[in-house]
Amino acid sequence: MSDPALWSLSVQLQQYCVTDLRGFTVEGPDGRIGILKTGCAHPGRSYLIVSTYPSLGIATTMLPAGLVERIDEDRAAVLVGCCRADVVQAPPFDVASPQDDVYRAALEQHYAGSRSRATRNASPAPRALARSRPTTAPTRSSHRSLS
Repeated sequence: MSDPALWSLSVQLQQYCVTDLRGFTVEGPDGRIGILKTGCAHPGRSYLIVSTYPSLGIATTMLPAGLVERIDEDRAAVLVGCCRADVVQAPPFDVASPQDDVYRAALEQHYAGSRSRATRNASPAPRALARSRPTTAPTRSSHRSLS
């Protein structure tokens, strides 16, 4: 069973193109998790690929986009509603399987308790991230890309 809220972008994230956020730090309530490498913004199937810090003991992880609580452009940070231990204990990421429904179901089950914000922030009809940043948003000239 798919949980659309977990795989849907928060209202704030819909203002950005995922590639504009590459290089941003990904942070949980208990500290830094890693650096955003890339993501996918398909409605109801959105996710972030994060290169984690070595202290977590895993190289890369996939986070459902519904875990994003907000973006702090001043700090170049994507703030998520899961803690570092949740990320470490998540099903291992396989580069070949981000679209695999079995893997997604395992992530849904794992992160079900970590997303208090899903019903609060998810848009009822999420839009694809086809636009770049809004013109009113500050830009970050030292943006680091991890292409």
